[in-house]
Amino acid sequence: MLVLQHAPWERPGLIDTALEGLACERRTVLDEDAPSLPRARDLAGLVVMGGPQDADDDARHPGLAAERRLLAEAVDAEVPVLAVCLGMQLLALALGARLDKGAARQIGFALGVQMHPEMEPALLASWLDEPRMRTALEPGQAARLATEGEHVLPALRGPVLAGLGALHEAVVARG
Repeated sequence: MLVLQHAPWERPGLIDTALEGLACERRTVLDEDAPSLPRARDLAGLVVMGGPQDADDDARHPGLAAERRLLAEAVDAEVPVLAVCLGMQLLALALGARLDKGAARQIGFALGVQMHPEMEPALLASWLDEPRMRTALEPGQAARLATEGEHVLPALRGPVLAGLGALHEAVVARG
């Protein structure tokens, strides 16, 4: 199992809980010119986490191209893939989609493709303490997110872990 991360605060959180007991390698390759990544068919599963980078910013983050290639290969090889936020954008580009950039950074709790299923209270607190994350927020937004997180995250834990259990089962089935 390979987990690709893009920022120190974008940790797997609840995804780690769901993958407990599986051998997982964590890597950050986005700034490597020619990262050495495993062949997709050799992976039991692939998780690509979020980050503040643009999914097509190969000039500043040359490793993103290798991540997109790995994602495309993983889909072709039917490797279980979970792509979170930036990871989902990388996956979309890898499969030929067009990327439309929004006017503002999006952070939130909606059940959907752009949500952060890894989120738990301690992880949210570390995000909101990260200066690079705070500068992207509007005044008062950090406090609102913290309050929303206190109410929303405990209720999401069970359903998210149940959903992530499917990833765990797919990885185990793959061997």
